[in-house]
Amino acid sequence: MAVLKTMRDDFGNSNVVLAVDEVLSGPSIQQCTSNILKDVRCIANTNLGTVVRAVARKEGGFDVLENLGLNPYSAIDFYMKAIQEERHTRPITLLGNVFKEGGAGIERNIPRAIRLFKNAIARNDSQAMYVLASLLSKGEHGIRQNMPEAAELLSRSTDEGGNVDAMNLLGSLLVKGENGVEMDVPRAVRLFSRAIDEGGQTDAMYNLASVLQPEPKVYDKIFLGQWSF
Repeated sequence: MAVLKTMRDDFGNSNVVLAVDEVLSGPSIQQCTSNILKDVRCIANTNLGTVVRAVARKEGGFDVLENLGLNPYSAIDFYMKAIQEERHTRPITLLGNVFKEGGAGIERNIPRAIRLFKNAIARNDSQAMYVLASLLSKGEHGIRQNMPEAAELLSRSTDEGGNVDAMNLLGSLLVKGENGVEMDVPRAVRLFSRAIDEGGQTDAMYNLASVLQPEPKVYDKIFLGQWSF
């Protein structure tokens, strides 16, 4: 700060004076410090929530948590604290996963999970797009199957976030071409290949191999030139 004040006093150039005044009197330094602290708290609480969740799933994990003054619901508390910092979307999606999966002392709550996923999606979280799309494609846990919406979310997750799991699932939907999703094997092949190249996605390896050794009717379309990759 002393250096900045010296700069202000020594330079007569008005632009320099204004720039230094902005740093000294404006909110930039304080805001920067505040944002850094929020990032640290957000990341720390997110990691703590993940650790608590992992420990709770292990045999004897409840006793370990109790010895630390924690319980399975502490994961929710940590994720909520991270969310309150309003810095990252990851804890929103992770909390949604807690309620989607349930178990380890937590009751499954699909409606709450969906609200959290939609909250994260509104903030362009590609993982939340993938998870919600997965639920919609299966139509499980009382959720009405909606393949077109699932495909749209997977496309966004792929294009906006480069999510390799979304690439693989979207490719799978395109190979089948069912329930409102048009079959597009060439695009599916490109998605499987990209998921393999960018993330080593093992399910995509299997799916790509299956497409390249397909049923006769698919085989004919590929090698008769009706489909090109």
